[in-house]
Amino acid sequence: MELNTLDRWHIAGPGAIGLLYHSMLASKADQQNFERPLLINRNLNLGFSKYRVRDLSGFEKSVTSDWFVGQHKINKLIISTKSYQVIGCIQALTPYLTPNCSIILLHNGLGIQQEAEIHWPHFQFYFASSTEGVWKESSDKIIHAGLGATVIGQQNLQAPDWWSQEFATLRGFQWDQNILNRLHLKVAINSAINPLTILYECQNGSLIDQGSKQAMLSALCKESNSVLSTAGYPISNLEEIVIDVALKTGANFSSSYQDWKSNRKTEINNMNGYIQALAKRYGLPTPTHDTVMSSLLNKATI
Repeated sequence: MELNTLDRWHIAGPGAIGLLYHSMLASKADQQNFERPLLINRNLNLGFSKYRVRDLSGFEKSVTSDWFVGQHKINKLIISTKSYQVIGCIQALTPYLTPNCSIILLHNGLGIQQEAEIHWPHFQFYFASSTEGVWKESSDKIIHAGLGATVIGQQNLQAPDWWSQEFATLRGFQWDQNILNRLHLKVAINSAINPLTILYECQNGSLIDQGSKQAMLSALCKESNSVLSTAGYPISNLEEIVIDVALKTGANFSSSYQDWKSNRKTEINNMNGYIQALAKRYGLPTPTHDTVMSSLLNKATI
């Protein structure tokens, strides 16, 4: 049977989350006899031929990986890179993308999504958010350490045909017509937890100490809620939500902490920086965010 390459999903960013979704889509493709997804490396070169996935029970499976090296046009694309790599990724892939390419943006923070829609209005962008617990043990092995949910959507739009055909039956996947509300909630949570784990060099749960750390956490929540409410994204009980997340992920180190510890650039600028930019638009003060961002500049690349 001849492959219809336009039906194939392509995943740019073969990190932990990218490989997790590749394994899910590849398994579904094998079961239903349709085209397996292709991975995309930064330089459009071939990567590893197989990678391993270990699930929560400790079971480990090997997944065959196929790669896009510029051999055809791309009509369906998931970008799971860091937020600051998204625009460059789209620019590099534009010569290979069909005029109406469907692109799912899966990264932390906000601001990049809107920038992409402005730069490329002809592409069909969809936004995504994930709470899957997954990390990379080595270049070709991921550990799926915690089951989560993946929400995909576009504001006020019904799900496209490919959603029901390929995603709706995957475990933990949801469509959300109010995706921006969800993304703003996630930014509010991340902008409270992530920068403080770097500043205090601690796990998420250590921020709940009834002392200076929690006071800073509370101040960030209050500022974020004021800004987001003014922008039309009010969040009830934000501080309680953040504390609950910090406690439930108490033993975890935030993604920003892990980036800082590995001498990588963080995504803080698309978290706290986004809140600051929104506050500036509405003429609102964010003294705690400003203090945190200034402190981080002396410690990390944000």
